[in-house]
Amino acid sequence: MKLEDRMHPTSRAHEGRTCCDLVLPTTGVATFIRDLALKFGVSYTITPTDRWAETATLLAGDEARSGEVQDLLIALKRAGKLSTQDMATLLVNHLREQKLRVRSVENIAKRG
Repeated sequence: MKLEDRMHPTSRAHEGRTCCDLVLPTTGVATFIRDLALKFGVSYTITPTDRWAETATLLAGDEARSGEVQDLLIALKRAGKLSTQDMATLLVNHLREQKLRVRSVENIAKRG
């Protein structure tokens, strides 16, 4: 579904979370976020604080890396295009959608 198709009057806001008069999706989230960033001309630029966080994460022995979609969410939030709540909602929806695409090892073993 195209970004323009998600527009609705604010009087219908009770039907779902909204962002910039848009219904926040539960599917196709990555495409929605990319389209939203494109619409607002927003791109992710790493900051010194981002570099510090990456270094601290590596020194702690973790391998947590953000992806393109997560970076765009950060950029949209920094640009004031998303509220904290909307960013969190989109992130959760994106991660849920990603998890659904990954089959568990248990399911693979049962089929094999």
